[in-house]
Amino acid sequence: MTQHCCERSLSKSDLIWRNVEFLLLLAGIIGTPLLEGVRNTGLLGFMAIWLVNRFRLKDFKLAWDRWDLAVILFALSMLATQLAVALEDNLATKVSHVLRYLILFFMLRYSQFSTRQYWLILAALTLSIFVGMAWSWPDYLNTHNFIALRLPNIQHVNHASLYVLIAFQFLLSGLLYILFRGRWLLFTALAISLVIVGAWLMAASSRAAIGVAALSIVVALIPVMMRSRKVAVIALVVLLSGIGLLATVFPGVIAKQNQWSVLFEGKLTPRERIWNTALEAYPEAPWLGRGYNEYKQLTEDYIKEVAKSRGETYSPDRFWFVEHAHNVYLTWLVEHGGIGLFCLLFFFLVWLITLFQDFSRLREDPIFACWWTIAMNTLLTLTVAGLVTTTMRRDTAFIALMALGLYLSYSRWGARRMLAGNKEGVWSE
Repeated sequence: MTQHCCERSLSKSDLIWRNVEFLLLLAGIIGTPLLEGVRNTGLLGFMAIWLVNRFRLKDFKLAWDRWDLAVILFALSMLATQLAVALEDNLATKVSHVLRYLILFFMLRYSQFSTRQYWLILAALTLSIFVGMAWSWPDYLNTHNFIALRLPNIQHVNHASLYVLIAFQFLLSGLLYILFRGRWLLFTALAISLVIVGAWLMAASSRAAIGVAALSIVVALIPVMMRSRKVAVIALVVLLSGIGLLATVFPGVIAKQNQWSVLFEGKLTPRERIWNTALEAYPEAPWLGRGYNEYKQLTEDYIKEVAKSRGETYSPDRFWFVEHAHNVYLTWLVEHGGIGLFCLLFFFLVWLITLFQDFSRLREDPIFACWWTIAMNTLLTLTVAGLVTTTMRRDTAFIALMALGLYLSYSRWGARRMLAGNKEGVWSE
């Protein structure tokens, strides 16, 4: 059953409402990579029932802390940008996409789930990813073109790779937790799942996703290292060897890197030219930006006009025109201005500070250690992969903020479970 901050015992009707709430969350998770309608129905239904349950139980106890400040600043900066572009350009943006996931994060943070429900969330995520990957494999096997690897509801390979990467991080942390629980059948199933997801990432040839996946292995092994260095070293060798083996079977990422090195030797790469475009346009809307998903305003004609207005000579070799900056920080700078970028960085900083402050708890509770590594690796995806791609977009923002909300939820309630003698909350000897 799903619970909130309320300590009173729940009636049968209360339990039904809680279970409906949880089932809608699962529907949203399953639908996100697969079907837009299922995703929207599930997530909006979860939010609605979450509020209903709050009012039914008169459960309004919220602990004001830096996370609430970070969320409010983040949301206000995006709303301020929307208001500015609406007043100046009569423009309506799709800012609701990220705001919806901020609200979901807030609700998950103040929710409580049973241990079984955390595993059901992992199972739902894994199921949806496997169905999505199975949908894309036939096209890939026919064409051997990594562009064909996408998910039914995430139609670009780079964006799909980020979503699959975070699913990989969920599975990796779950696998290492099960390693110490000694449940070998489940361990085998998760290990096979991890290999399949890793193979999809290799075939998709996203250098950012594969690089962060390798970093994720190191992070996920931190709690294992604290428990047994020998097991951690063996696991590291096995996992990195697995990546090496997959790279020989799916060498696309290596061939892609070599091809680009030859093609753009001595020249600006497309990403560098895209970044030049963003930096050229930023001073035209420095504080609040152009609006969510409005980077596409940066066309060649627009940059020519900007250069002309500054008395500069337009050089086409310096610029490249796409729909986002292939860098989360530059995209945010152009779309939400300096104020929006500050609020995004503040959100990431609060995330990092929370992880560091909770580091000492990794020895106490293996389930907490599992969620800590998921949250840390998700932050790596948003910030490190964000150097070369735009990560805080629709579906990536959803799964990332969901992971963070579940981590903070367990962080809030895990210690209480341990005091209650929960057997899952102790390391196996």
